[in-house]
Amino acid sequence: MKLLKLEIENVRGIKKLVLDPEGQNVVIWGPNGSGKSAVVDAIEFLFTGKISRLLGPGTSGVSLAKHGPHIDHEPKEALVRAVFKVSGSDDPIQLERRMSTPAALNF
Repeated sequence: MKLLKLEIENVRGIKKLVLDPEGQNVVIWGPNGSGKSAVVDAIEFLFTGKISRLLGPGTSGVSLAKHGPHIDHEPKEALVRAVFKVSGSDDPIQLERRMSTPAALNF
């Protein structure tokens, strides 16, 4: 599977990010607090509907609905969308998931 395009809107520290790797390797780098982990969190959310760093013991009251979207946005405004090229398929596949409905993966 190759990532052709990634769009992140209002997720964690990211207001809007569009990456067009077109199936090539991508390196995400920057200083602390610049949003690198938010990109990883967004990809995890797209595939699973969860952000594992917001789950489990020690998170005391942290929730996806409250802490997943960017600080000044509602869950309905937070989404991750990606286009992939999958081996054996001629057509790219688009996936989308929204913070307001994390169990629903839209094709």
